[in-house]
Amino acid sequence: MKRQYSLDLARLMAAYFVLFGHFVLSGTFNDTSRIWVESTEALPLLDKSSQSLWMFDIYLLEHGRTATAIWGVALFFLISGWVVPPMLSRYSRKQFLINRFFRIFPMLIVAVIVAAVIQYQFGERSSLNISNVLSTMMLTNQFINHPLTLGVVWTLLIEFKFYLLITFMGRLNCTKILCASAVMLVLLALQAGLVKDGIYTTSPQAMVVTNAIIHDFCFMIFMLCGSALWIIINHSERRLVSAVTLLLTLIVYNIYRYLCINKLGIHLSQDINMLTQLIVFLFFGLCLLSQKYFPHENMVTRMVCVLSNVTYSLYLLHVSLGFFLISKLRHVFENPYLLLVVVTVIVTLMSAVTYRFIEVPGNGFGKRLLSISTLNSPKRICR
Repeated sequence: MKRQYSLDLARLMAAYFVLFGHFVLSGTFNDTSRIWVESTEALPLLDKSSQSLWMFDIYLLEHGRTATAIWGVALFFLISGWVVPPMLSRYSRKQFLINRFFRIFPMLIVAVIVAAVIQYQFGERSSLNISNVLSTMMLTNQFINHPLTLGVVWTLLIEFKFYLLITFMGRLNCTKILCASAVMLVLLALQAGLVKDGIYTTSPQAMVVTNAIIHDFCFMIFMLCGSALWIIINHSERRLVSAVTLLLTLIVYNIYRYLCINKLGIHLSQDINMLTQLIVFLFFGLCLLSQKYFPHENMVTRMVCVLSNVTYSLYLLHVSLGFFLISKLRHVFENPYLLLVVVTVIVTLMSAVTYRFIEVPGNGFGKRLLSISTLNSPKRICR
């Protein structure tokens, strides 16, 4: 696919929204960083009296129940939905799954190893064991009820399920998007009925697993909004139908979200509420407009493209590596603003290294498999 500056810009915004939220808000108020920080280090990592960056997220949480990290996650999900339709017009189902597999897993495995090594050497060892590490690498935690070694991987659990769903659905259109959304809503209603009737009384573990899948469906519906948005922008002859599809999918998402929280009592990992939806669609729309009004390559667009390459590595590395670096470098840089800038730069540079030596070879191997698959099978598009 032709490289899109607007998509690179959106990825970049999403990655640094998440990084900002974790570094500033979690670093100032949470003790979760203890996992990757030595027991002799005092927590929280950042003193709230010496910096005021946390005030922005606190204001957002108090007045809108949203935060920058939630914006970033929602934007990533929207992007994941957006990229699917053009890929399905280019690849068969098998080729699509191969592409996504080698996009996700090589760097995921490395990031989990990095997090585990930091935790073993410097952090809280009690929660670290090989089964948790392996299940995090393989994205199987939900099915065997093991905690994640690296918390941010929760989004990849959802993303990979979404790609499996897309592989089953084939090339997307408005009808398929609406049908998939409706089926997930029906499954939610069925789950609510089973819980109400006490079906899971004798098998609470089964309810945990099914509730986890129901939880993930919520975000998958939101990702389908990204697919519907792509159809609106790229198929002018179907714009009205696509716009109605997007609106209906958003309505289904918000009904689903409400029922999850209020009827099943499911705690959503991030609640993409209506304010967050509005903000994220606004940001994404601005990114799309930037492509329209600045279509020619220049130094800024090249820089955005280069930085955008590292966003996946950055997302996976920033928590474990970032919290560890903050705990060490805060004794060197007393100014918290300078400390955060230095740690962000270091984590970005480390992400550039893993992109070059892990992601690029992994993607290259996937492309070679795609070439072999294309040669050995007739040319066809997902239907």
